[in-house]
Amino acid sequence: MNRDKPLRANPEKVRAFQDRARDKAREKAYGRDGERSRSLRAKSEVVVENFGAPKPRRRRDRLPGARTFKRRVFGLYGSKCVVCGKRADQAHHGIPVNVILDDVRKPPDVRRAIANDARHGVPVCTPDHHAHEGASRRIRRWELPQGVIDWATEHGYEYRIEALYPVEAWT
Repeated sequence: MNRDKPLRANPEKVRAFQDRARDKAREKAYGRDGERSRSLRAKSEVVVENFGAPKPRRRRDRLPGARTFKRRVFGLYGSKCVVCGKRADQAHHGIPVNVILDDVRKPPDVRRAIANDARHGVPVCTPDHHAHEGASRRIRRWELPQGVIDWATEHGYEYRIEALYPVEAWT
């Protein structure tokens, strides 16, 4: 089938589809007779006026120093990937930030302060970072900068180093 003009949606059909979807959502929330169903009373209010509108993006709460983490890691360990030796363009947290923030052994202000400490950052290139995070090829323990292992021992996370970074090569 040859087209001279690009395919366009019929605005009337789009409007009709949106109206049907809105009516269906209202019916689900309030029932056919317009009375709120008993099962939905306890749930949060259903918004049907903005049906089809994109959800607003949630802004991530950044930790202090998160913006400069990569720069500080590269300043400390250089900007070469620890795995392949190519130019590193990402800084990997040696200990996952959620592990540090969920650690109940430390007070919250200390956890937030050490979460972006550059000493536990690892300079890596994007392919090696994705391979490590996806567990298809983990960064080996002997490839880590010594400062990461020292930092983990100092803060009591050596068990995470042993779990996340294998000693032997993966096949």
